[in-house]
Amino acid sequence: MTAQILGDGAPDGTSVVKSSTEKASIFGGTPVARPASASQALVTESGSTTATACTILACTQSLAAANKTLLNELRNNLVSLDGIKGAA
Repeated sequence: MTAQILGDGAPDGTSVVKSSTEKASIFGGTPVARPASASQALVTESGSTTATACTILACTQSLAAANKTLLNELRNNLVSLDGIKGAA
């Protein structure tokens, strides 16, 4: 069996779905719309979505918490797309 190729060599690239509201899945899972959440915000050095001054300990704890939130959001998105199983 030959694998199907999505791309056709077009110079502008290849899209899997046409808009962010269309649903998609990976590995035959249930299709879902593109995830959108405040938990996907950029993490700054202070661990906040806005630049603020803080002590080293407070910044470290805040940054760790912000990274954990972002990592869990990315994990949940991959699980919902069936990109990863999420558990054994």
